[in-house]
Amino acid sequence: RVKNNLAAQYALVDRYAQASGDVPTLAQALKGKLLAMKVVHEIIAGAGWQAVELAQLLRDLACQFAPGGRGRDSLGIDGPAVRIEPRQAGPLAMVLQELFANCAKHGVYRRPQGQVRITWALRPAPDGRTGIVLQWAESGGAAAAEAPRGQGQGLSLIEGIARFELGGAARFYFEPGGFRCELQGMLDACAEPEGAGGGKR
Repeated sequence: RVKNNLAAQYALVDRYAQASGDVPTLAQALKGKLLAMKVVHEIIAGAGWQAVELAQLLRDLACQFAPGGRGRDSLGIDGPAVRIEPRQAGPLAMVLQELFANCAKHGVYRRPQGQVRITWALRPAPDGRTGIVLQWAESGGAAAAEAPRGQGQGLSLIEGIARFELGGAARFYFEPGGFRCELQGMLDACAEPEGAGGGKR
């Protein structure tokens, strides 16, 4: 697992080095990804190197990456209880960190009233895995504008992780009410029994 994570970080350094126009931008992008991996490794270690709860992962990442300590007050989550295997928890954390970073730089977190809501639904798959559709929706800010050509490396990263690490796809919607992302994937995870403490908040 550590070997795979280091390989992923190496690829990120190469990708951002090519796309970033200056050293501070590159450093900030990489610091965020490394911090996301630190958070997810702490969660996995706390779970005894077993699968981790998606709701806990979301809350911990929000507390770390939402600006000004707003993670607890400005984030709503809602979905059935599900555990994410360590192999996929890292890539998912990098996706979520990128979404939080984009929200702080370009999205509704630029305004005090900005809110983020993350919801997800599960569906069984023929191969025994768990399919997931995760929605990231921003509200309380200005209309979302698409990234200028050549400046969307973060969204490209999300697309790549969704395709190659989660076996799915990512779609982005730049709407009058705010940015929205739909992430689809196949998880090596099992939903917990009803009543086991879901992620609704």
